[in-house]
Amino acid sequence: MFGTLALYPIDTVKTRIQAESAARGNNSEADDDGNGFWCPQWVTKLARVFREEGAAGAYGGALAKSAHSLSSSFLYFLAFSALKRTYEERTGKKIGVGATLAAAAAGIWRHFASRRARSRRASASEARDE
Repeated sequence: MFGTLALYPIDTVKTRIQAESAARGNNSEADDDGNGFWCPQWVTKLARVFREEGAAGAYGGALAKSAHSLSSSFLYFLAFSALKRTYEERTGKKIGVGATLAAAAAGIWRHFASRRARSRRASASEARDE
């Protein structure tokens, strides 16, 4: 949860850059801050968000994102604990560290696979719109 909150302003800026790029139809990687200093676009946008909108602009929606992360993690561990306890009661065998690590790896894989699937669906949708 700390990581979500710490990186939330960067994620906000990334989303805004993607939306602006899609609207303009380009993928500019850099920006000029107006003083002739070239820097990555997200740095310029992040500074602008804090300067113009303050912390409220940078962290807008962070509470909802944190609630989602917290509830998702709670449900995952609740289900895992219930399934583990049921398995151990029925078989009389304890689930070892290896099985627990395998379950954790499966959860991590599921997370990245679902993100990639969403990304592919978005790309396919954009291609249909062109």
